[in-house]
Amino acid sequence: MSHRGSIFKRQRPPWVAAVLVAAALSACGGDEGGERLTREELIARADAICAEASAELDALGEPESGPELAGLADEAAAIAESQLERLRDLRPPVEDEGDYAAMLDLTERQIEATRGIAAAAAEGDAEAAQARIAEVQELDGEADDLASAYGFQVCGAG
Repeated sequence: MSHRGSIFKRQRPPWVAAVLVAAALSACGGDEGGERLTREELIARADAICAEASAELDALGEPESGPELAGLADEAAAIAESQLERLRDLRPPVEDEGDYAAMLDLTERQIEATRGIAAAAAEGDAEAAQARIAEVQELDGEADDLASAYGFQVCGAG
């Protein structure tokens, strides 16, 4: 997931970029069914899923108030969760399962933090919302490093 210089470099609120990374990193899973993919196949399939989710997230727009932030953060988390589910169906190469597990963990933590942004914004607690945004940004940095090392081109590009 080559994060540097791709879809996340556009001007977006920081929580949107974090959700995109979270969703993109969900390519780190794989259930027990289906074919095991090569690294190249995984990257190609995941990048296609990430491009779709990115377009959905871009369409959300930017919030102009706390209540709008709450609603958009909830919508962004729902998009990320849907993308995560689709990407979990991809089975990574056996030798990459550990890396995928680490990426999945970051993904789930980012989605949870995004839900926290929504909750704080809904309560009118700007300080808590900012703290959750900072948390998402920190997780985003970790995700960037893992994804970049793996080789994704769209997923997690930031």
